[in-house]
Amino acid sequence: MTFIVRSLFLIAILSFSVQASLIQNSGFDQCADPTVDFCLDGFEVFADATDPNNPNRQSFVRNFPVDPTTTPGVFFNAGRLTFSIFGINGFEGGGLRQSFDFSGGDINIDIGYNVIFGDEGINQRGQIVATLFGPDGSAEALSDSFDFSAVSDPQDIINPPSSAQGNLNLQTSVTDLLQGGLYTLEIVFGRTFLLTDTLFGLTNISATSQTGGLENGSNELPEPGTLGILFIAIVGLVAMRHYKKSHPQSI
Repeated sequence: MTFIVRSLFLIAILSFSVQASLIQNSGFDQCADPTVDFCLDGFEVFADATDPNNPNRQSFVRNFPVDPTTTPGVFFNAGRLTFSIFGINGFEGGGLRQSFDFSGGDINIDIGYNVIFGDEGINQRGQIVATLFGPDGSAEALSDSFDFSAVSDPQDIINPPSSAQGNLNLQTSVTDLLQGGLYTLEIVFGRTFLLTDTLFGLTNISATSQTGGLENGSNELPEPGTLGILFIAIVGLVAMRHYKKSHPQSI
């Protein structure tokens, strides 16, 4: 009997504590390695759209740190100029986005970043902006950003740090839940256009919900049928144990 009670308690925990995973391919631990090619599966990478009339702003490609084993993340150049026989072009910059069909409810998105700076001044180090756009494609549901040019310690002006790590967070309040629909998470890296390299990197994206999941059923909570099968299996094991106790084998 104790075994049954414990099993039912386990099923209850599995039913209510599992959070839905809303973002596909959200871990970037191996992505600093140039031989790893699956890192951006599920994401759309786009070039800087701040000036769509400037045809030069078309480049936003992955770049790689010197030592990928000690620098996890998927990295891009942003705010970098390049030269060609036609002069200066290749204004690198942009971001990446992913859409998901959310059933509605609360949402909590954590975005880990890792930025490796070049020789630019502290006031030219740019920023990262994360935005969750609403179901109509334009309404901004949630947003967070970090300005790497903001200085709180005077020592950072004298000896600027060579890198920065941290997290952005997009989270609903208890009284402001999201309606169901197609949402788009967009992460943009921006910096003044210079000849120096700054590697803007993402280390992890965690997007979960306690009350909702994906409308198409992918990565959602266990189906009731699955829990029913688990319960039947547990009951079967209990019956077998009871039978063996009541019918001991003779030696």
